[in-house]
Amino acid sequence: MKYLYWIVWLIGLYLSSCTSSNCYYLDSITGDDANSGTSPAQAWKTLARLNKVTFKPGDKILFKSGTEYVGSFSPSGDGTNDSPIWIDKYGEGGDPLLNGDGKELYTILLNGNKYWRIANLEVMNKGREATPGRKGIWIQVTDSEHACHIELSKLTVHDVLGDTDGNIPGGGIHLSSIKDSLAIGMLDVTMDSCYIYRCRPWGVYLDAPENTVLLKDNFIR
Repeated sequence: MKYLYWIVWLIGLYLSSCTSSNCYYLDSITGDDANSGTSPAQAWKTLARLNKVTFKPGDKILFKSGTEYVGSFSPSGDGTNDSPIWIDKYGEGGDPLLNGDGKELYTILLNGNKYWRIANLEVMNKGREATPGRKGIWIQVTDSEHACHIELSKLTVHDVLGDTDGNIPGGGIHLSSIKDSLAIGMLDVTMDSCYIYRCRPWGVYLDAPENTVLLKDNFIR
């Protein structure tokens, strides 16, 4: 009975954390941007709606498994060391796909955001033809005040059609703390168990001298 009590308590804690206003659901099939977004039955539909939110520590952004979202995601807000902001999936099925479709230079952009964790997503950004600087995921700092703490886990990034014309970095995942040829800010990024393929010209591009970047158990081809 003692162990059963703890199991019930943990399940209750998890459910309560994901039924609050700090848990946002996306479903591109049955969702509606006029919904509240705070439960699977009230899920939002598009990345455009998600981009209007300023997220707070402990918030969760959950995409329904097996769904696709065309466009780009550039969130606002920061987490903390004790309460990072999570992006993940919910429900049964394959990883949700975020497809930039070449409409922007990135599919996901974290621009100076702090303490984010992104897991179990599929990301692509192909477009009709190669474009200099096109990326799947772009994590950057923009000034010396920013110190990002980002975790990328179990992501599949593929079919990003960038180019090297103009010497503009592009490819699957781009980590940058360079602005106007000067090193600024600090990046602290962990990339674990990610699969990156058919990304041009680079699978992962590090433009972050003297920063902390940990790559673990990733497969790039």
